Amino acid sequence: MKFVFATLGLLVVAVASDAGESALRGAAPTTLSEEPVGIDVSGDSVKSVWESFKTSVATTLSQPKFQKADAGCALVAGLLMLFNGEFVTKWIIVVAAGILAMLVALSELSSRGLVDPHVRAVAALEVFLVASYTALKGLDGVMLGVGAAFGLFLASSLEGVLHLVVQVQNEEHQHIITAVWYSIFVLGFMSPVAKKGYTRFLAIIASIAGGALVSSAVAWIATTASVHGKFSAMNQLVPSLQPGKEAPWYKFLALLVSADAEDVGLFANTPSDTFNGFWNLDRVLGVSLWFLLFLLGTIRQFNSLAKQKKVLAMETTALSEPLLVEN
Repeated sequence: MKFVFATLGLLVVAVASDAGESALRGAAPTTLSEEPVGIDVSGDSVKSVWESFKTSVATTLSQPKFQKADAGCALVAGLLMLFNGEFVTKWIIVVAAGILAMLVALSELSSRGLVDPHVRAVAALEVFLVASYTALKGLDGVMLGVGAAFGLFLASSLEGVLHLVVQVQNEEHQHIITAVWYSIFVLGFMSPVAKKGYTRFLAIIASIAGGALVSSAVAWIATTASVHGKFSAMNQLVPSLQPGKEAPWYKFLALLVSADAEDVGLFANTPSDTFNGFWNLDRVLGVSLWFLLFLLGTIRQFNSLAKQKKVLAMETTALSEPLLVEN
């Protein structure tokens, strides 16, 4: 188990490091000027680095020779998150903290003109290990940030519902309502984490992420098999089925989580009167499988946590009982 996570972690670090380097190169100026040097912290500058980073990650994940590995890693990681979400999610958070610190370090090295690849590699590895170890030791504090981030994500995703239900004419009042909306979600998810009750929270987060990874991997496998004529049974079930739209694995994941994602998959080129537009058949099937896996993963992990709690209670009771001494 530890070997699997170590391998996955190294793959993620390699991809993130490569993407970070590319993003920094894409966002950095190509020529030097004699203008006074200043620090640009404007929104456009931050957006430029972020967009460059996303483009670099997408380019890396689009490599045809890596598609089987991408889908395979997504399938394995997703199943592990569905079966033991608390353990997996903790280590993902630790690795993510290390990667974030590593990218910041690489950016600082670039600003100082240190371009030697060996120096950068050693420095990046050292920062990654130190930041990951620090996050592991201070996991409770890191989890508070994760809870807040998840609350922000949900609040942002459901903000449209708020505007539909609560409509006010005064713009200032609207801003106040929006601020209260975000505060409720952020504090609501930070509260159980602060009370050391984040095991169930991690189980839910892991089931959501694991379900998405498994669903997207299954969709990629089915589509690739169909395009290459290895899924003839589907043609018998759906005689009007046209060849699917093959794409990199990450686009199948984007179809599940992004409203702007293009339709890819087994039924992308098959016209349908019932499922079209945003709720195309590929998205409906993918989200349905995702939701089913989320339910199964959450139920399994909640049952596992309940058993662990019961065993711990029995052990505590046994230790608290006085020892019987035979005369």
